[in-house]
Amino acid sequence: MSASSRAFAPRALVALLALLALLCLASCQSPSRVNELVLRSASELAISPAMTHELAARGTRTIVLRVEDRDESAELAAAARAIRAAKLRLGYWLEVARSPSLANAEPELMASLQGHEEWRTKVADAPEPDVDEVVKVWPWVPILTREGYDAQLARLRARLALLPPADELWLSGLQGAPSACGCGHPLCRWAADYHLRDARHPTRIPSGTPHGPDAAARFVEAVRALAPQAEVIPVWVAECAEDDALCHGVPCYEGRCWPALAEQWAPVVAISERAAVLIPSRSVGLPVDAARVQRELASLARIERRNAPRVAIDPQRLIAVVEEPLELTGAHVVAECELEQSWEPRIWPR
Repeated sequence: MSASSRAFAPRALVALLALLALLCLASCQSPSRVNELVLRSASELAISPAMTHELAARGTRTIVLRVEDRDESAELAAAARAIRAAKLRLGYWLEVARSPSLANAEPELMASLQGHEEWRTKVADAPEPDVDEVVKVWPWVPILTREGYDAQLARLRARLALLPPADELWLSGLQGAPSACGCGHPLCRWAADYHLRDARHPTRIPSGTPHGPDAAARFVEAVRALAPQAEVIPVWVAECAEDDALCHGVPCYEGRCWPALAEQWAPVVAISERAAVLIPSRSVGLPVDAARVQRELASLARIERRNAPRVAIDPQRLIAVVEEPLELTGAHVVAECELEQSWEPRIWPR
């Protein structure tokens, strides 16, 4: 062997080893880059019909279509057919509580702000109610009252009747409205008409008849009866974190919020093989990273608090729903469309 050949051999070996290392790294990382579940709007698929096949080629197995008031049923049905044509599973993301159409038709059913006043620090020119008025959280109509429950179930029944059958129904908005206790936190969702007696709220003005802490679980079962061929996946939002500045000084973490959440969440977990956890970010103006996702999943996987039912669920049964692409190891959905979470205060007479 010549001197030049002997010099070439180590270099070739090094190059070969480097190539093998890169191939191994790509192989190890590829699963985290593939989103087997994606959340899309029908309008996006209408603009680019070939997108379903592109997503299938990327490794997507299920496309979940957003179904909000703004999404047209005819457009949704066309998108559903395109998903089926691509041999993919079809899901619907059904927004329950937030419904501008229902809130405008029956405004008395909207959640109210009769508790803490810290939410006013987040709203410019916040309205001041008279003694015979209440501030409503437009356009949120929770199922935590019997009247809101019945109205939302009727709305979903009518909407599903116009759509092709799906493999999965994702029920979002099974809790109350944002800033439920009045703290101003966008993740505070545990109540519909939390009341603190003061000069502004001398007497409680209810939006309906309280429907009990198992209202969400019963709603899941009712939707299952509407679509027995589909898996119904409840979607939950975690409450505030300890020392959360977004509560604006209200002691939510050690107060009633988390025990009330546990009372509602435990019955849902008991009847669900899988459940999803929505970690809102851009829709509520909050930062998100993998650490926050894991923290919120863990906070709902195990709840052990005084005056609250114990919750212990295998984390593998939980699916994270995020609004931005992240390097996540567990099952997750990337919402590649807008998920509206906004609200505004409106005065409503008694």
